[in-house]
Amino acid sequence: MEIGFENIVCPVCNESRQIKLLNTFDRFDKSKQMSFKIVECVKCSFTFLNPRPKIEYISNYYQVDGYDPFLTADSKKGIRNQVYLLLRNLNLYQKYSKLTKIHSTPGKLLDIGCATGEFIKKMSENSWKCKGVEISQDARKYSEEKGFDVFSSVDEVPETEQFDMITMWHVLEHVHDLKKTIQKIHNLLKPGGLLIIAVPNIESSDFKQYGAHWIALDTPRHLYHFSGESINNLLKQDNFTLTESWTLFLDQFYNQLMSRNLKYKNIQGWGKLIFGTLKGLILTYIFDKKNASSRVYCFQKGD
Repeated sequence: MEIGFENIVCPVCNESRQIKLLNTFDRFDKSKQMSFKIVECVKCSFTFLNPRPKIEYISNYYQVDGYDPFLTADSKKGIRNQVYLLLRNLNLYQKYSKLTKIHSTPGKLLDIGCATGEFIKKMSENSWKCKGVEISQDARKYSEEKGFDVFSSVDEVPETEQFDMITMWHVLEHVHDLKKTIQKIHNLLKPGGLLIIAVPNIESSDFKQYGAHWIALDTPRHLYHFSGESINNLLKQDNFTLTESWTLFLDQFYNQLMSRNLKYKNIQGWGKLIFGTLKGLILTYIFDKKNASSRVYCFQKGD
């Protein structure tokens, strides 16, 4: 095993036995010389990266030009970045609209992995009292410049803070210590508070179609690959109850588009790329939503 990597047991059930699901690569590594292994637990079928980068080395894989979540309105270089920024801005309205239906009265919100602060800005404009957590110093700076209190880790958030809602938009798959993080979140939520988690869906039709080229594998930054069953099994251990789940349409579009581009780069023009993406998107979103590329889950804290 290479220096800087570690082997782990299943984070959900602690089983040590695994089977290899596939080998894949870092999408930002043009040489593709390094291969990463994704495995499946033989006991509970949870899917995860193993071996994985140790926490003290993982930042090396985020320091790449064009890593999407850290893009700002100033990051307009390249059509991929422009597509991401457009879809992100459109996505903000869908997120806000859905969450205010679930929790109609504005309250206190903590966004873990708030990146450059676009989501908490949208929520605060609609009377929510928002704070954030962001590990990246550069991204955190943009949130702080918008006037928000932003912690560098969830461990720094005092448990006297007590939130009505905690959101994790494509963050849980990046967290090294899953159980410790979920326990901390449980302590930060008010009784009956809501935890909103968006994660890629390993049971999606996109994964079946694109395999190692599925953009949402994003190795080695994504350490885990959840299904509806596995994320529910994980959260039940800390007395969370799944109340509903849904799909963000534009997440699905982005994943389809970027997966096709990753797999068929230099083979298809943009016209064929977008046509193929829309075809796959319509088939999945209209006829097979539960197997969409990305799912959002709403969990309620128990007593």
